[in-house]
Amino acid sequence: MSKIPHCGASVLHCDLPIRYDTYRGGCVFQCSYCTEIIHGRFNPRPFESFKALQSFINGYRNEDTSWLSPETRLTIHWGVLSDPFPPSDFQDRRSYKSLIVFAETGYPVVITTKSPLVIHNEYLSLLSISNALVQVSMTSKSFSEHYEPNAPSYRDRFKMLYTLAHNVKRLVIRSQPFMVEFTDELIRMIPAYKASGVYALLVGGISLRKPIMDISIRTGAGYTCPPDLLRPPLREIRDCCHSNGLVFLTNELECGDLSDSTTCCGCEGLEGFKVNQCNLSYEFEKYVTPSMSMMGSAQCFRSGTRDSRFKERTYLDVLRQFNADGNDGLVK
Repeated sequence: MSKIPHCGASVLHCDLPIRYDTYRGGCVFQCSYCTEIIHGRFNPRPFESFKALQSFINGYRNEDTSWLSPETRLTIHWGVLSDPFPPSDFQDRRSYKSLIVFAETGYPVVITTKSPLVIHNEYLSLLSISNALVQVSMTSKSFSEHYEPNAPSYRDRFKMLYTLAHNVKRLVIRSQPFMVEFTDELIRMIPAYKASGVYALLVGGISLRKPIMDISIRTGAGYTCPPDLLRPPLREIRDCCHSNGLVFLTNELECGDLSDSTTCCGCEGLEGFKVNQCNLSYEFEKYVTPSMSMMGSAQCFRSGTRDSRFKERTYLDVLRQFNADGNDGLVK
């Protein structure tokens, strides 16, 4: 498979399923909940390059993005498998060069990071002329001290907010993984987020490899909190967001009715930020394109499998099967 922006089975529900990672396998921050660590894949290394990004923007598609027509400028989510701005990027410039591409092309991108490198003058000058929404990952001070001791401190991340808010299209706080015991601490910071220029708060639960206490519901490849446990604190957080003029978002499917938008990344309504609505969160038949009916366009669903049958199927057919029958072991 060509190493260009990629797509996996998250396309079933995610509006921004095209992922781009200049690094992968985890990062130097080594947060204890990192999926690369808990699933035994921790191996930080360079991944996709600015040349791969440029190829995708120019319309090149590989196997798992063949369902997306070459002319469609679907918003990219950058920073899923690893933080895109580790300290080393100041020397090797992988992400810096990618920012140049985003700035030059105006291609829409949602960036997730917890690194203060984004407000360094060289990086910020490019962000300010890019079509970028930035998500800063942060839950609370004590959460950070306990689960993210090697990452930039909560205070350092908070100090980034005002600067970012005045230099990007939108700024979102990504509180994920969220744990119920940090609800009060998170809520206390909501007025400060608003004052710093934050647009929305995105809250999502944790997924672990093995069940631990209340994290006991099998979901995909991990275990998550029961929706009944998450719903009360999410509702309380939502109400506080609304009282302070913030948009509330959650990517918890069973609590999706609490979210102010189905597009949980926060880009709804932003000019040029196109999302994929041909997924199970919508009446997907309304959004089918010709490329989704082409043989082999289902290969994005190979995620987690070594199954060759998707080469003989279409994106639309597999989506219809999921809609009618559920997973039934099709995607692990």
